[in-house]
Amino acid sequence: MKAPIDALCHGGLIIDDAQIDVLHIERKEIVKSGKLIINIWQIE
Repeated sequence: MKAPIDALCHGGLIIDDAQIDVLHIERKEIVKSGKLIINIWQIE
């Protein structure tokens, strides 16, 4: 998960990976060309 989190930082969506308190990963069906879905919620 380092590369996607680094991309979120580089893209300016988050400042640092220390902002992530909960990380949930699910394995789904294999997509031949590749696929990554990221859902982000603010916890208050």
